[in-house]
Amino acid sequence: AAAGAAVYARNNTHIGKVAHVMLDKRSGRVTGVQLASGGLFGAGGEPRAIPWAALSYDPHLQGYRADIPDGLRGAPRA
Repeated sequence: AAAGAAVYARNNTHIGKVAHVMLDKRSGRVTGVQLASGGLFGAGGEPRAIPWAALSYDPHLQGYRADIPDGLRGAPRA
């Protein structure tokens, strides 16, 4: 996932953009992303953490789909 990539909810609603990619310090593997939502360029919204396993790339949307119950309400604050 690249910073700035669009993220969509299950219902194709745009919920934000990837602000940061989170890595495991020991393995170097991606563990999740920090999502920027709301405001100008994602500023002003409270950042949320989405586990990598909950994301899948959708070429039709040209972004990631987040498989999270209740949209962002189901994502922890980052």
